Amino acid sequence: SNSSAASDVYKRQKEDDLIFTALEDSTNGFASATTEGTSHAITSGGTEIAMADLTEAQKVIDQENYVPNTLILNPAQVKELRDLDTLTEADKIGDRRMYERGWVGKIYGMDTIITNTVSASTAVVLDKYEGGGLVIRRPLTVEKWKEPIRDLTEAVVSSRMAAICFRPEAGAVITVS
Repeated sequence: SNSSAASDVYKRQKEDDLIFTALEDSTNGFASATTEGTSHAITSGGTEIAMADLTEAQKVIDQENYVPNTLILNPAQVKELRDLDTLTEADKIGDRRMYERGWVGKIYGMDTIITNTVSASTAVVLDKYEGGGLVIRRPLTVEKWKEPIRDLTEAVVSSRMAAICFRPEAGAVITVS
């Protein structure tokens, strides 16, 4: 049903919000890490995200022996990247994907996730297998209850989860000013 589908979308958005907030956290997230004196909190040199920002983020992650395989972008940054000739001209990207699909699915080998969950001034590069995730704080429980007046038997299903950045060195946060 439509209400069930809407509920599933809401749950996924809530989980994404929890995870991305934990990864961007300046105290315990990717921005808190440093590699050889270089912070994983990268400030862009310009007013728009640039390819150099992405390669800098990949460098600090590579230096920690993790694999930068995921790029999380806000739709505003997607527009900025779509305007770069590096990703639009066939002689530079090597094919016509940008014109046929509207987006190149991988940039420097990284899968891209486009979401409003990250702010328009932030991009996140991470090793999706090592960076972070959801941990179960209380397992799934089912509580049955009856409503004798209407002759109903109901169940309440609940659990508790928390998002955590497992390894701050496995990611980087790019801030565009």
